[in-house]
Amino acid sequence: VKEARDRSDAELRSLLDSKREELHQVRFKHALGQLDKTHALKQLKRDISRLSTVLRQRELSQSQAQE
Repeated sequence: VKEARDRSDAELRSLLDSKREELHQVRFKHALGQLDKTHALKQLKRDISRLSTVLRQRELSQSQAQE
């Protein structure tokens, strides 16, 4: 989480997009039975949630600062 807070919004959005794409690929492999590391699903979901939370917190803090 500390690493995510140090990055810019653009970096976080691109990282979030890549994590979502990776999750899509991992889900596909899991459906085909080719996934060896099943914990990767849970880890990717958590990473996506963390990144989304950091971005949302920034949006809220910016909107409150404008008021």
